[in-house]
Amino acid sequence: MKSNFGFTCLLFVFLILCVDSNAKKDFRDGFIISNNNDTILGQVLYRINELNFKSCLFKKDDLVKDYLPSEIIGFGYKNDKFYTSKIVDSTFVQTLISGELSLYRHKANYYVQKKGGTIFKLENNVIHDTVNDIERIYFNTKWRGIMAVLTYDCIPNSNVLVQQVRFDELDLSKFVIKYNDCKSLKYIDFKKLRPWYTINLGLSVGLINSSLYIHRPEGQFLYFNDQYKSLDPTYGLVFDISLPRISEKLSIQSEFYYYKTAYSNLKLIDGPSPITYNTNIGFTSISIPVSAKFSFRKGKVPFYLQSGIVYDNHLKATTNLQTKILNNSGLTIMPDKIAFKINNYQFGIWAGIGIIKKIGKTDISANLRFYQMTNLSESHLITANPSRISTSIIIYLNKQ
Repeated sequence: MKSNFGFTCLLFVFLILCVDSNAKKDFRDGFIISNNNDTILGQVLYRINELNFKSCLFKKDDLVKDYLPSEIIGFGYKNDKFYTSKIVDSTFVQTLISGELSLYRHKANYYVQKKGGTIFKLENNVIHDTVNDIERIYFNTKWRGIMAVLTYDCIPNSNVLVQQVRFDELDLSKFVIKYNDCKSLKYIDFKKLRPWYTINLGLSVGLINSSLYIHRPEGQFLYFNDQYKSLDPTYGLVFDISLPRISEKLSIQSEFYYYKTAYSNLKLIDGPSPITYNTNIGFTSISIPVSAKFSFRKGKVPFYLQSGIVYDNHLKATTNLQTKILNNSGLTIMPDKIAFKINNYQFGIWAGIGIIKKIGKTDISANLRFYQMTNLSESHLITANPSRISTSIIIYLNKQ
């Protein structure tokens, strides 16, 4: 397992270097609206919602100030998110839609307001109550009634349509936009320039350095070595599904790889009648890794971290054992036999790190990964634990 320890150390050092090179704060063109309703242009630190709900870090002329909700009406990024302090006391909320009917978000809750009207909080919390000594657990769906009442003046069957709306940003935004379109009044969709998802197709080529660790009962299956190694090429397709409206950094990556692995070993057992064992283990496989991918594109070295699960289907798998015995009668060659039966499929977990380089409008990445797989052997007497370290180049075909 020394190679695994070395890989872990390498990964850790590489991560520290990448994080250090990306330590520069991400200020982006934006603005604040003062309590006097003046718009002041500058740069706003780009942060996750949880931090933006608390304050706004604003930079102008190299001076940085942290504004609290009581100090400004709101702030935003150019062609991107906008936050206001006029919906919930002592906090900013994210404005999703601004119009005749507006939609806001704060953590897991949403707020709606007709222009100049009452602000309604939409909740989908779990309710526990007891009726006739029977405990009931159900979701609070009063928010559907609120949405129906607010929109019935232009959507007559709103009480029916709202039953099809899910309590998430996508569905609530669509329903609010539907109402504003119905009223034929102007509205602002602050995330309009950001698609809900994008799919980026890539081609991959790389190498797999795999190890097979054999665990066997004492004194049995002597023909096995404790460890086998193989270095093999791999080719594949990559589908990177990003969610720009939810997170700039998060994407879900699904991959399909084709590879062949061949382990072999010659083992000699000395004695009055020396025995030579020649073991061959090979399989042709399709590997399907699925991962959560976190990309950090700002800084000198853009990089990403990945972690997920993997499914391997062995299209063809064989094991072969050749035995030769040298005794006083000469050399005896035993009939070939199966060393052990291989499972048709395996599952595993994996993690990796990669760097990204943009050439023109094309992203090219190089990555380093570690996989730990389940038992390769069907037999309960033998445990064959595969692990592998891979490196590959991915060329993303979609223009970024």
